[in-house]
Amino acid sequence: AQYALSVYGFTSFLATPTISPNGAIYTNSVIVTLADATPGATIYYTLDGTTPTTNSLLYTAPITITTTLNLSAIAVKSGAANSGVASASFINSAALGSGTGLLGQYWSNTTATVFSNVNFATAATLTRTDAVVNFNWSNAAPSAVIGTTNYAVRWTGSVQPQYSETYTFKTVADDGVRLWINGQLLVNDWTTHTTATTNSGVITLTAQQLYNVRMDYFQNTSNAVAQLLWSSASTALNVVPQTQLYPYSNPPPTVVMTLPANGATYTASASVTLGADADAPYNPISTVSFYANGSLLGTLSNSPYAPSYFMTATGLGTGSYALTAVATDGSGLSSTSSPVNITVTAGSGQPYGLTTNGAVSAFLNMPTTSGGSLPALLSGSGVFASTPTRTPASGVIPFTPNTALWSDAAAKSRYLAVPRGSGLITRDQQIGFTTNHFWTFPSGTVFVKNFDLVVNETNTNVPLRRLETRLLVRDINGAVYGVTYKWRADNGDADLLSTSLNEDIIITNGAGIRTQTWYYPSPSDCLTCHTPQAGYVLGVNTRQLNGSVTYPATGNTDNQLRTLNRLGLLYPAFNETNISGLAKMSALSDLSASLEQRSRSYLDANCAQCHRPGGAGITFDARYDTALASQNIVGTPASSSLGIDNAHVVQPKDIWRSVLHVRMNTATNSYKMPPLARTLIDTNAVQVVGDWINSLAGTPALAPPGITPNGGAFGGSVSVTLTSSDTNAALYYTLDGALPTTNSLLYSAPLLLTSNATLSASAFETGYINSVAASAAFTVTPVIHFTSGGFLTNGQFQLGFYGFTGQTYVLLASTNLVNWTSLSTNLAVTNQFWLTDPGASNFPYRFYRALQQ
Repeated sequence: AQYALSVYGFTSFLATPTISPNGAIYTNSVIVTLADATPGATIYYTLDGTTPTTNSLLYTAPITITTTLNLSAIAVKSGAANSGVASASFINSAALGSGTGLLGQYWSNTTATVFSNVNFATAATLTRTDAVVNFNWSNAAPSAVIGTTNYAVRWTGSVQPQYSETYTFKTVADDGVRLWINGQLLVNDWTTHTTATTNSGVITLTAQQLYNVRMDYFQNTSNAVAQLLWSSASTALNVVPQTQLYPYSNPPPTVVMTLPANGATYTASASVTLGADADAPYNPISTVSFYANGSLLGTLSNSPYAPSYFMTATGLGTGSYALTAVATDGSGLSSTSSPVNITVTAGSGQPYGLTTNGAVSAFLNMPTTSGGSLPALLSGSGVFASTPTRTPASGVIPFTPNTALWSDAAAKSRYLAVPRGSGLITRDQQIGFTTNHFWTFPSGTVFVKNFDLVVNETNTNVPLRRLETRLLVRDINGAVYGVTYKWRADNGDADLLSTSLNEDIIITNGAGIRTQTWYYPSPSDCLTCHTPQAGYVLGVNTRQLNGSVTYPATGNTDNQLRTLNRLGLLYPAFNETNISGLAKMSALSDLSASLEQRSRSYLDANCAQCHRPGGAGITFDARYDTALASQNIVGTPASSSLGIDNAHVVQPKDIWRSVLHVRMNTATNSYKMPPLARTLIDTNAVQVVGDWINSLAGTPALAPPGITPNGGAFGGSVSVTLTSSDTNAALYYTLDGALPTTNSLLYSAPLLLTSNATLSASAFETGYINSVAASAAFTVTPVIHFTSGGFLTNGQFQLGFYGFTGQTYVLLASTNLVNWTSLSTNLAVTNQFWLTDPGASNFPYRFYRALQQ
């Protein structure tokens, strides 16, 4: 691409804290626990609904709440972005309110007829807060500014019940009175009376919620009485007390649609994520309902993301839709958002891989953390409906990444199970979808991978051998744990492994048989790659699943992103016509893709779990989403040279100085890559990556010379030949292991080595980068011979001898070189040792020789 964006900042994001219970109407007290899924996170909270900071209350232990309040909490951790805010409302149904009374507005010289006119807009003569409505003015005036006759009063504000019960409101009035609770007319006695008259109405209320109250009263002549009383199963008949009356009204909630964008376009059958922000100043939000063209799509009674509420509707057909949200508070007041208009156009008609997947229980039968009780058998995990046939359980969905992780030539099949109830599709039951980097998954998501191996490479009719099934579980702490089940020989079930295991497997091939060592990983091995920096889950993301598979349940072939979107598993849902523009990795075998595309895809799948910002891998960023120019791969010096001169991660047109290629092309444990669970070289990958390196712009490098023989131990001397694949190249060499230059010895004919040497050779040619040095160590042992001799103090003659370790030598003596006498037989423990003649002093002179047996 012409432009590249690099994002720097926090390497991890904290999960939103959980509040348990997540809000409640309680009596007297309730104990509340806060928790966060991120280990090491600190939680701060407030009790007044404000957004917490690190200066707020620090959570250290469960909180005992005895009042009505709104609790908000955040998680904080060094090096990570603060979490979102979790909120919950707690209502003490036994608590008295803190009211100060109702707002009273008084009009003098106002008749009942005038006051009842809908156009009445006269300013009040007197406005004050009345602690209660319990007046018996008789023939007196309410105030010095109000007359004794022909006046009207309106009391407004809110009333707060203590209990969730049916309440009876009573008015005692002389003269007329009307009473509304939350807009519902309970009393309508708008007429004159000669005595105080009692009226009543009933309404069901929820504890501690604020309900709008309005009481209109007029006085004509004579006695003046105005009283407001209530009663319920838990409340004796009494004047509504000041503590439960407030001089302000409870306005309806505010609600605004946040998703989708107004004017958005989708393709049928469309999945659409609807989102709304809803809030109320005094009462908690009770429900948020979503509508399409006036038809109810679904109602949410709570949201872990409050004040935001989300649901995803699936299967929307062609047409225009006006989407709205209706928020209702605890008192029953509701508001409707402004509409968001979307259009769903005709689809392609191509069948979806799946359109339903049913309910899936969180964790299946696996524990919520690795410390729980793990099923001893795979059949106990809940992954398969039939374990012997490996038929996935209901709701367990197959998937196939575009670029597979190399696993020693094993065939693999993969599934995922995302927790989902039988009701609405809500955000907490969805995969956090992004077009790049990694997705996030709900706690309780289970990933399944089966491993099978070809054991007869000459006969395709021989069934593959089942090796293992690995499960990766998204736990309640926001992390993952992994377990391995090893299949039994009869394929009836698989047993849980508590630690790693190596197993030698016999493979039949064209040359006979070979032995392949299979490595079964331990739970700790799983976490070597499934790290927080890598998002814990590997290979389940946009670039890997932007490809088609055939779904066995339907027989339909479909793009995996399209199917997951149709199922409503992705948050937010998107227009499926956008799939063609999303990132897509390619398999090594996809010849329609460029060498760069296939190589970078392979590196993402096999290396990016470590080689990424914050990862254990050093030097380079293997993520496919990072532009090649920003990956520090091409032309970047290698941090570990492996003894190669001028080593780089990738050196254009020089696979021998490209450490990435060198480490792929070896099974040596000390420096192979990837380092875990690999005993074989992925030859296809080596070829593709090598071809890509050689396709990069730059000066080509010469191949290293061949050395024949390629080192070893030799007796007396050895003839060594140097060769080059380029006949025009000049070969220079050293015999002390030093890096050859053009000032070194020039090779022109086979070398005769008569002593130990470390031969290093490089090829040089104009227009090329000189090759890396080829090296070989030679140990040249001289032919057997005597070294030095002399008499010991005891008169014995000792003779030094150089021979071959492990050989047997017979020491012979003679005085005339014709007749030889055997003195001793000696086993050479080392190549240098001593031979002894105890009787040497008995002869004026003696000749010696040694025979190797």
